[in-house]
Amino acid sequence: MLITKSTIFTEGERLVLPNTFSDVTFRLLHGNSDLFQGIQLDTPLSYKLQHNSGVAWYIIDTCIMKMKRGECAEFRINYLDQLIVVKLQLEDFTLAPDSWEMSVEQKHSLAAEMKLLGTNLLKGKEYLLAAEKYGLALKLLLSDGCRAQSQDSHEEKISVIRMNMSLCFMKLNAYEGVIYHSKFVLEYLENPDIAIKIPKCQDHMIKTLYRRAWAYCQINEFEKCKGDISRVLELDPDNGETTKLLSVVESRVKQNDRKMSNNLRSMFR
Repeated sequence: MLITKSTIFTEGERLVLPNTFSDVTFRLLHGNSDLFQGIQLDTPLSYKLQHNSGVAWYIIDTCIMKMKRGECAEFRINYLDQLIVVKLQLEDFTLAPDSWEMSVEQKHSLAAEMKLLGTNLLKGKEYLLAAEKYGLALKLLLSDGCRAQSQDSHEEKISVIRMNMSLCFMKLNAYEGVIYHSKFVLEYLENPDIAIKIPKCQDHMIKTLYRRAWAYCQINEFEKCKGDISRVLELDPDNGETTKLLSVVESRVKQNDRKMSNNLRSMFR
């Protein structure tokens, strides 16, 4: 989703912009999409950034974070081949504490809110927006000094978020994102002490290995893909999805071998 500021009608004050979780007061002056139905026009609205879900609020959040106090501006957004035009006035805002200023309890509470919003968006198939909320939760949990009452529960929260992010990236065909987050999930699940404590550890392992195998297949990393497939079938020999993926991989390997053979023959004619 590409969001650009096209016109400034009123210059704002100072150089300070709202940060991620700022409390803001704004007016929606115009929105040319049904996405904004239910949001009152030209009425002062106050809320905390990132605490609403849905495409309209994602757009508003992103636009407001580009605005100065008192600024009135128009933005153009390319979303699903649709040009959306929105006009906003940022009346006031209060900066939220940076992560290093928050207590551990505040970080965990805010991370839990972001995770819940991400999960609701994931259920609604808003994968890009869900990944963004999960990313905010993950950033909080990975920040300096952020530990749960026990290290195990803290790491489990991070692993669950990364699993959900890998699913979002899979749905978005963002292969590198799937591979990146799956790596950390597998490192966590492969710890023998963790496997004993998590009832669904094997199920999580199978899902994560399958997603990474799928991503490897999409970028033609066939050996790595087959390695993950083998591990899934060791855990679950009757896994239908993985068996289908193996057939796809074997077919693509044969196609690549034929192509390479033809290229070699043409070089030595």
